[in-house]
Amino acid sequence: MVVELQKWNNGKGIDLESWTNCSGSFSLAVGYTTIFWPEFVEFDGYILRGGFCENTLRSFESADGYDRKAV
Repeated sequence: MVVELQKWNNGKGIDLESWTNCSGSFSLAVGYTTIFWPEFVEFDGYILRGGFCENTLRSFESADGYDRKAV
């Protein structure tokens, strides 16, 4: 990213915040919220990211050396 930022402004560079103002869009910001602001759900006493796989959760629960806190 440093190299990319140095190319801006006729080689004078640009800071990251200014770059996001120039390159970003409202649509991208909304889209990225699914990554950086995920949906969480309560399931069986756990707080998990929405869309979790119950089979994966159960496999962690049954693995040797794992307890509820480790899961």
